[in-house]
Amino acid sequence: MNILLWVIKIWKDLLRNPWQPVYLVPFFVINFTGSIYGYWWYSTQLAENAWYLWPLISDSPLSTTILAVSLLLGLLERRISLLTAIGLVTTIKYGAWAMVVLTHYWFISGDISLVEFGLWLGHLGMVMEGFIFMKNSRVGRFAAAGAVLWMIINDAVDYIFGLHPYLFAAGQEQLAGASAVLLTVLPGIIMYKKIYNNVV
Repeated sequence: MNILLWVIKIWKDLLRNPWQPVYLVPFFVINFTGSIYGYWWYSTQLAENAWYLWPLISDSPLSTTILAVSLLLGLLERRISLLTAIGLVTTIKYGAWAMVVLTHYWFISGDISLVEFGLWLGHLGMVMEGFIFMKNSRVGRFAAAGAVLWMIINDAVDYIFGLHPYLFAAGQEQLAGASAVLLTVLPGIIMYKKIYNNVV
């Protein structure tokens, strides 16, 4: 029972202020190591494309890398609003996007492996982390606009020029594209709503 109370206390404290060193350090480590695994996951696709296209291909690991840098800067008390905004909205976006694509794949194939389930849980963690930090982050209008612009450019590159991450099954392209566009709009609206409601 004492352990449960301790967990509840930590959870409430995290939701209240995740920008404390006690949380920034483990979240930085998680995002950093997760990013390394993500780049390895994309290694085949990266090897098949020119190096200057890599930032536009490795969507999830790039988002967690940017967030990791933002968390490290937060630990050093040198936060950059644009980096924070991009890291937060893209972590939410690509976390949710991967969950949608994976869930759809399971429905059409019925094949659920341990690796894919781990990926699904990891991306759920990205979404939760993004919302927790967004709730407690201060970003300006220009930073929010820059984050949304980055996501729009990435969507165009992914679904007009075909550089989207490899999908799990044929026929997922329309779902993947529609989900990407929707998940560009929603985090952007949430961030702007925070700004105009003076929550930050």
